[in-house]
Amino acid sequence: MDAGSSSGIRSAEQITISSKYEWEDLWRRHSEKPIPSVDFEKYFVAAVFLGLRPDSSYGIQILELDKKESQITLKYKDFSRGANERANSRENFALYTQAVVYPYIIIKIKKPQYPILFERVYE
Repeated sequence: MDAGSSSGIRSAEQITISSKYEWEDLWRRHSEKPIPSVDFEKYFVAAVFLGLRPDSSYGIQILELDKKESQITLKYKDFSRGANERANSRENFALYTQAVVYPYIIIKIKKPQYPILFERVYE
């Protein structure tokens, strides 16, 4: 649905949204862009906000939705492309804007039958 590095939500949060009211409240705090439509009879919204990061190399990747018997785990990782490039190649790394960013990712998934848990994966 939406991902980037400039959210109005400044704190690190993992959020699930199951109603239009909650969705409108989250979107109003997050962005001034027009709110995307969500049919909450069929879908659910999950969002991860990283909070403050020091440059534009940071981001979030959803790795998987792990469905178990009585729960669903949304596995994600946050990363810094700049740190990975510097570690892997001293000669060829990109330059990133030295500016405060607030990375986030918001996804829409089929309405789950079970609670959604968030798990940050460290690699």
